[in-house]
Amino acid sequence: MDMYKEMCVQQGYVPSTCTMDGQMCWLLVNSQGDPCKGCNEDRNKCKGRKNG
Repeated sequence: MDMYKEMCVQQGYVPSTCTMDGQMCWLLVNSQGDPCKGCNEDRNKCKGRKNG
């Protein structure tokens, strides 16, 4: 896991099973607060919050 993804997981923005690229995840946290909001990944895989 990269440092950006680690920060997002440690701060509770995404679960450790998140499949998003770490840098993208961090950018979304900083721009909109919730990276799951704009993600189209299959939630059965990543176990993230519902998007939208």
